[in-house]
Amino acid sequence: MTTHGGNRWSRATALSLVLASCGIALSACEYQDDSRAHSDASAVAAPSSRPPVPIASPAPIDTPAVFSPALPKEDPTLARVRVRNQAQLEKRLGLPPDGLVLGGSGGLGDGGLRASATEVPKGSYTVTAECVGMHKASLTISQPDQRGATTREAALACGTTQRVKLGLGPGPVSVRITPTATDPDHTAMAGFWMVPAT
Repeated sequence: MTTHGGNRWSRATALSLVLASCGIALSACEYQDDSRAHSDASAVAAPSSRPPVPIASPAPIDTPAVFSPALPKEDPTLARVRVRNQAQLEKRLGLPPDGLVLGGSGGLGDGGLRASATEVPKGSYTVTAECVGMHKASLTISQPDQRGATTREAALACGTTQRVKLGLGPGPVSVRITPTATDPDHTAMAGFWMVPAT
């Protein structure tokens, strides 16, 4: 038979055991903060290193201007000559004709003028070309995808409008006007129109 005092002792013992097991369970869930230890160790190992920078909200920073390399300034005299040559070229060639298939104009100083079309129907075409600012240039019309790589070349006497009539197969075509001089004048201009032949 159990006495009244014995029950009190067993309750106290049971309560102690429950509290002890909760303490053990809680201590098993503890995590150690190693960040402090690492920062202290690095401070001891390298006393000359800078202290950590406190984290703060960044101040607004002005965006620096984008760097663009300075382009060489063009000689104003050459610029005036180029503009004059372009105006003379436009006057000689006139407005783009109706039915224009391919055309363009520009300077000949950096390897010539090139233009291309990805798809041209089979047929006969007339190419009208002109150059200004040099003595001679070369006109090349090519269809590299055609059997035998169709190419037609013609000499251009600058100051005289040249017309070339030719038959083209279906597909891409490219037109190129290049200076014949080894050291071309950077003010020389050229242009052309390609239309279906009438």
